[in-house]
Amino acid sequence: MHLFGTGLEQRWGAFLYNVFLLLGYFASVVAVFIAYSQGFDIIADNSFLYGTLFLAFARLYPDYTIHLYFILPIRIYWLALLMWVYYGYQFVIGDWMSRMLIIASIFNYLVFFARDHYRDVMQGNRRRSFEAKVKAASKAIQHQCEVCENNSENSPKTLFRYCSKCEGQRCYCPDHIHDHQCAGAEE
Repeated sequence: MHLFGTGLEQRWGAFLYNVFLLLGYFASVVAVFIAYSQGFDIIADNSFLYGTLFLAFARLYPDYTIHLYFILPIRIYWLALLMWVYYGYQFVIGDWMSRMLIIASIFNYLVFFARDHYRDVMQGNRRRSFEAKVKAASKAIQHQCEVCENNSENSPKTLFRYCSKCEGQRCYCPDHIHDHQCAGAEE
């Protein structure tokens, strides 16, 4: 907790770091009071809150490397991904109280990082859309002879030409550029 806490405090400052922790504590206390009002005796610890501290650190420093057994380097990004999988698994198989504790524990994370995740998703959508448009535009560029219908895909080394006398954009291969009848040309 010391490593993650000092990293977050250096990045955000003391005030925002304390707000992050207090939001997590407040949400956990509310979840425990709701469970107590329903008649459940629950012992709540701060493990979920420590988990969100870890997730926040991993969000801000995804390339930070931890050496497992002082030998095996593991990026903290992958450990955070495992933590999210664990939270999802616990949310699916757990009882309603553990679900409520998971929601309460990631509440502070979502307050601080939901906008960033939304922005990342939207940027990914824009990138995929742009790449699809580029791919479609590069695929659409194709020359085809008006006479023999030979195209640049079938014979990529052929130098196709456009007739300046023809009406519109008419493409011809080198065999037919000189002896074709111009379409729509005035005599």
